[in-house]
Amino acid sequence: MNQRLSRPRVLVVDDEPILRRFVAQVLTAAGYEVLTAVDGREAQAIAEHAHAALDLVLTDIRMPNLDGLELGRALAALRPQLPVIYMSGFGAPAAADMSALRFIAKPFHPDELLAEMHRVLPLSPRRLD
Repeated sequence: MNQRLSRPRVLVVDDEPILRRFVAQVLTAAGYEVLTAVDGREAQAIAEHAHAALDLVLTDIRMPNLDGLELGRALAALRPQLPVIYMSGFGAPAAADMSALRFIAKPFHPDELLAEMHRVLPLSPRRLD
């Protein structure tokens, strides 16, 4: 059997183009494969088409159309084991169970982002058959 290795695939969701590009560059340089979406609706469509190939979603909370918390709920229904990290410049969300959410406050240093990423998704290649 011929197996090949692939980098972990992360979906970055943010309506701010500069931040979306910055995060994508940081994660790509760190060895992740990155997909991007401008809002929760686009992210949901990507996840529905590529759900088997996503390893983690990193999403802003405040976005038009479908916010990050709504996206997280939709992704949990689609693929419960898919980890989601939430980010916001407005502080942690007032969710009923904050202990269940992974959160990083904006602005963040690339090292802070990578540390959180490594806690949730250790950088190791996955096998594609």
